[in-house]
Amino acid sequence: AAENAFVGQGKGSSPNAEADSGRNEETVSSPKSFQHFIKAEQVPAEVQEEENDPRVILITLDKITYQDLLSFSGPVLSSLLGKSGVALMNVNTAGGGTESSYLTIGSGARLTANWTARRAFNRNESWQGEGAEALYRRHTGSSATPPGEVLHLYSRVLRRLNEQLPYPAMVGAMGEALSRSGRGVAVLGNADGDNPNRQIVTIAMNNEGVVAYGDVGTSLLRENELAPFGKECDSFAYLKAFSSLWEKASLIVVEWGDTSRINDYLAHLPFERRAELLRVSLDELDKFLLGIRPYLSQGTKLLIMAPSLPNLGGEKLAPVIYHDPDSSGQGLIVSATTRRPGLIANIDIAPTVLSLLGVEKPVFLFGAPLAIIPVENHLEKLATLSERILNIYNQRPAVIKGYLLAQIVLLVGALGG
Repeated sequence: AAENAFVGQGKGSSPNAEADSGRNEETVSSPKSFQHFIKAEQVPAEVQEEENDPRVILITLDKITYQDLLSFSGPVLSSLLGKSGVALMNVNTAGGGTESSYLTIGSGARLTANWTARRAFNRNESWQGEGAEALYRRHTGSSATPPGEVLHLYSRVLRRLNEQLPYPAMVGAMGEALSRSGRGVAVLGNADGDNPNRQIVTIAMNNEGVVAYGDVGTSLLRENELAPFGKECDSFAYLKAFSSLWEKASLIVVEWGDTSRINDYLAHLPFERRAELLRVSLDELDKFLLGIRPYLSQGTKLLIMAPSLPNLGGEKLAPVIYHDPDSSGQGLIVSATTRRPGLIANIDIAPTVLSLLGVEKPVFLFGAPLAIIPVENHLEKLATLSERILNIYNQRPAVIKGYLLAQIVLLVGALGG
């Protein structure tokens, strides 16, 4: 049955998945729960029957590690991990901060960004007492606001920040290429805390800072006094919005903002509380993943990734999941950028999306499309690779220090001679 396609512990998936699935009285895999979160009328008839138009769903789970996925995923995400390609992603950018990571993914080149990357709104929203359309015109100098449901207020600031790069680049290159080719683009979700945090828009927007379709507003969240900032993602609201976007967009970019909120709230939390909150959030994500299962038909690909890493130290590479319903399943992701199975770069995401949707890659996108290489025990092998890379990184300062000390000794000896 469709509702069971992601359920059940996949090979190599989290050993806690089976136990975790019983955390609630009713798991998301039960028929009753499934009917609660996805009603028949929410899924278009053509999706229920057959869907061949290529589409990509890109979901961000920011500020988590690969070990987080293995340890805290619910049964649906655990099963998905076991049936997909996985990799660790280099998150280098032209600047620091999470904002640069998001902008780099959407532009296909290593860019830099600042707090302005977070300020985007639904066209009919207001910020600090003024409408988003009026603010867009003021910031850009445009006499009219371009058509589109979501507006980024500082796209031209982001362009200015990247004018002096030593290589050609375009802010919003992926969204721009898709828009020019006639493909619809949509964005859904936010990571709002005390202030608006809609940097997800920088992945989907075109060069003018506009996304044709979407919802990044507060109606996607629900109040919960135990959650960071007193708010959390509402899977049912996400699913309702997602279903309204399906017919319009070839690319739907989704921010599951709870993981970002948890990271932004770390200063208030003991370490074990982070683990508890991640479990709760990924359980809620399971409901969303189960709800979009009917849309993962022929021609639709699913990418799940962490654009940046948590403020915990430790791991240096972020996790990526690539699910292709048309492929044989589990394996390691590879690209021509790294030429090593299980290792990719953030600049590979935009070329991958464009390739999957049949859009020619602009010359200033420097990454390469992703592919899945079938590998047995892929989750364990990627965990081993992650540990090896971390050990090398941790040993590097001692090696460099020893090398420099040896050079100093040799130099002193030569001077003394």
